[in-house]
Amino acid sequence: ARPGRERVRMPRILRATRQTIQPMSVADATRAIEGNGDGLVIFRDVERDSVSVLYRRNGELTLVETEA
Repeated sequence: ARPGRERVRMPRILRATRQTIQPMSVADATRAIEGNGDGLVIFRDVERDSVSVLYRRNGELTLVETEA
C-alpha cells in the first residue's frame, strides 16, 4: 500500500439471492412481501413503468422508486 493511503475494507456479502422482476402494483408488492420470507420484493411498478424495491425492516415497509 502507498504511504498515507488507508486500505478500505469492503463489507462481506452474507447471502445472495435471485428474484424475477414481475410487473405489479405497489399494493400487489405489499401482499407479495407478506408471502415470502426474504422481506424484500423487487418489481416493475405498473403505475410508474419503472423498477421499484419494497423491503421490510423492523416491521415497517420502505419503498424505493428508481428513475432512469
